[in-house]
Amino acid sequence: MGKKQSREIVVDTDIIRSAGGTEASNPTSKDCRDFLSAILNICHCVVITDHGLAEWRAHRSRYSHRWLTEMYGRRKVKRLDNDTLESNYEQIIEQIMEVAAKMKMNIN
Repeated sequence: MGKKQSREIVVDTDIIRSAGGTEASNPTSKDCRDFLSAILNICHCVVITDHGLAEWRAHRSRYSHRWLTEMYGRRKVKRLDNDTLESNYEQIIEQIMEVAAKMKMNIN
């Protein structure tokens, strides 16, 4: 069996807020908890900015608080400063524009 490929995943605050503990009966709470648990138990890590972390802390559930603590303990949290994130967005937009231009040339 091949080596698992690690992914860097951005988790929205809505998932952090909605994740319920093992006693949760709401399907959304269960799904969000299962998603976070999969990130923790698979070789994936989570990427977050300072602004995102502040938003997480303001809206986290009890379960997601424990999850984030465990993620830090396993060194599975990658912090990005806002400048790095903005420069990545600019690079991605440039790449999308290049691909769109190439596709347009192939269509004509």
